[in-house]
Amino acid sequence: MSSNSCTGPTCRFTGPKSGATPGRCTKTAGYISNAEIFEILGAGNGSTHHDTGSDSDIALYGDNWVSFMTPNTTSGRRTKYKGLNFGGTSEWAVDLTTWMLPFDPINIFASNVDWTKAPPKSLCADINRDPTTVIPALGGTTPVATRPGKMPSSTGTACQRRIRRCMVSRQK
Repeated sequence: MSSNSCTGPTCRFTGPKSGATPGRCTKTAGYISNAEIFEILGAGNGSTHHDTGSDSDIALYGDNWVSFMTPNTTSGRRTKYKGLNFGGTSEWAVDLTTWMLPFDPINIFASNVDWTKAPPKSLCADINRDPTTVIPALGGTTPVATRPGKMPSSTGTACQRRIRRCMVSRQK
């Protein structure tokens, strides 16, 4: 934001030269995941209010401002659009909504994982790691023991959206 005193949707943004504090997992100024927002707010490091005009929630922490939606706001919007006979709604970047454990491609429906207790610090440690060093299918090696032709049970990262982008760009 160009002014720390502005707290609504009509505030002037600084655009690509954002002075916002990067998220510890997304590591990009001006782009932060819901998991990071809820972690900041859960630690008592900010305040929120609902902006009725935009039907959005706004969080203020330090000199940062972010618009997001709580589960209540999301539910309210779904109800509103369903009542208007829309075909449905979508959630952008669902993989950034909560902290995720490393992906297990062999057991994608594992039910023994308590996703709410994922340790986020270690999950973000390898966000910028070259995926070919941990995924044999991309020509790399892995410290995780795997059977021939099988993916490793842990890729060492939780920020899967970033890793998927890396994999797609390397395959082109």
